[in-house]
Formats: sequence, C-alpha cells, structure tokens
Amino acid sequence: MASQPHPICYFWIAHYNDGTCLPQYDPNDYHANKITDIDQSKLVKVGWYPLSPLAAEELNKRGIPAVSNPFLPKVEVEITDKKRFILFTRNFIANEEYRICQSCGNEFAVNQDTKIFDNTKYPSPICPYCGAHDYFVCKDCGEKFERFEDTENTPPEKGGPGHCPKCGGHLKRVRVTTVQYSRERRWRLYAVGYQETINDRNYKTILYVSENGDVTVKYE
Repeated sequence: MASQPHPICYFWIAHYNDGTCLPQYDPNDYHANKITDIDQSKLVKVGWYPLSPLAAEELNKRGIPAVSNPFLPKVEVEITDKKRFILFTRNFIANEEYRICQSCGNEFAVNQDTKIFDNTKYPSPICPYCGAHDYFVCKDCGEKFERFEDTENTPPEKGGPGHCPKCGGHLKRVRVTTVQYSRERRWRLYAVGYQETINDRNYKTILYVSENGDVTVKYE
C-alpha cells in the first residue's frame, strides 16, 4: 500500500508595501500560488502561518492533506530593501523501530539508556513504564519462571533443564518486550528568512519551524 502524503500544518503569506498580500492558498477558491510568484520588489514581510480549521477542511476537500493546530505560532520576518527573502520546506522520511510492551501496552524505543534483563541466556529489554520483560511459563501447568535458567535443577525424571520442576512440562517463552515493529515516519520543517550582502559577502538568516512550533535560528 502506498504511503499517504504528509499533511501540511502551515502556509506562507507574502506581505507587500501597498497593503496587499499573496497567500500560498487563495482564500476564495484555494488555488495554490507558487513561491516564485512572490514579488521581491514589493515585499516587506513573509512568514509561515498555522492553518485555520476552515482552511484545513477546504484543502482536504481538494486532495491536499492538511491539519489545523491552534497552538502553533506564526513565524515571520521583515524584508528591507537590502534583504532577499528565503522561503522553503524540507521533507524527511525515516524508518524507525519500536517495541510495544505486552504487559502495559506502552510503546518505547530501545536505545543506549534502555535497561536490559540480561542475567539469562535469553535477554530482553525492560519496559521503562512498568518494568516488565520476557519470561517463561510451563505449557502444561502455567507455572511462571523469570529466567530459563530457573529450571536448570529440574531432576531428570521430570525432563531435566528446560522443563517445569513441578510437572515436567516444556517451557514456553512469553515475549513481552522483544517483539520489534517498524514504521515509516515523516516530518517537515518550514523555513523562512533572508539573505543580504555585506562587504561583497552573502549572509543568510534562516528560521526553521517544526511541526510542533519549535523554532531554530541558523546563520550561514
């Protein structure tokens, strides 16, 4: 199944010195304007603005996935005569791996900070939420064992190591935290800024806005 397009949460608006503006999506029919349509000679301000619920609804109707988040900030920069605007988006795709604890249902990733239940030949991650990890049970009587090695003293008449010391049944590993899942993650950065020439050298100031509204400023 093909991946669905990642929804937008911001749209740009270019503000002109005559009081007019050019939005990325026309508020009347929602046709898209291009960044190359922006008139640099009249530009005084440009920025990214969160979509209203109505705008998101109309864009979705037209096949443009969009979401509205009223908590997002607007991010804009003023453009003076010597500044040339910068406006673009960066899209990212990554595959990430994660676990779902079968005990508490919480999702977590295994990294260098994850504690491992490793005093066994069958180690497993320890859930950071509830402390659960893989264990073993007897297939016959249901007796639970934290480690496979807990049956190493099972007498021969009951099958020896790997068998339940109570009934001699075989052990089954219950995978609580070792089942690994993978998924595709997509995200987008919205960039706005300007470049200017000082002493024959170009300098860029760019604000990168994340989908949750965090802003990072970079100078190049």
